[in-house]
Amino acid sequence: MEPLTEENKKLQEALNLSEKSIKRAQRERGLAESNSRDLEHQNGVLSEQLTATSEQLKKKSEQLAIVSEELKNMSEQLGKKTGELKSKSAQLDQKCKQFENVSKRKSDYCHKARAQFDVLVQEAKVQKDNFNTVTAAIKPVLDYVDIEPVPRPDGRQQGSDIII
Repeated sequence: MEPLTEENKKLQEALNLSEKSIKRAQRERGLAESNSRDLEHQNGVLSEQLTATSEQLKKKSEQLAIVSEELKNMSEQLGKKTGELKSKSAQLDQKCKQFENVSKRKSDYCHKARAQFDVLVQEAKVQKDNFNTVTAAIKPVLDYVDIEPVPRPDGRQQGSDIII
């Protein structure tokens, strides 16, 4: 009987090992199934997040396209305004040059007019001096001459002669 007992023992040990292996396999299977469910859940959550993120990205892309179009239009407007500004700046430069020319001509005219005025003042002084000289020269003669009106032949009264 001993060989049977020994064989039973071996079989019992093999059975125990087999049961342990089965329990361990069942636990590992349970863990694997749990992990699989967790992964499926995470996959679902991540899929939802990916969908939401994709929709957000699509909306942002649409908004970016709109903003890009607006920027393009603004850039074109800015280009036009820049051209207008350059044109106005050139016109302003031209007007400044014209103003400078007019201002220079006015300044030249003022200087010439002042010089002419000064010349006229000098001429007037010279003429006054000449007049005073002539008056001084003929005054003694006029003081010596008797100024009485001569009667007119037609009988009319003669007006007084004024001598300066």
